[in-house]
Amino acid sequence: MDSIETLTKSSLIEMRAMAKPHPLIEKTMQIVCALKGFKQLNWNTAKDFLGRGSFKTDLLQLTCKNVRPQDVLSA
Repeated sequence: MDSIETLTKSSLIEMRAMAKPHPLIEKTMQIVCALKGFKQLNWNTAKDFLGRGSFKTDLLQLTCKNVRPQDVLSA
């Protein structure tokens, strides 16, 4: 929770502007997208998600109890 709170708008913009992010950033965002139920687990989907005004709120509301292992493993 603390990590999400420290995300700034400029850091989200910086990540979104990356054409080829570090593999760990890309994999982390693929997992986040899987947890949020996205079907396309690629960098373009992640960038769209990062651009949402509700990005931080969406992350804070994420309930891991409902996560299916196959959703995370597919990322």
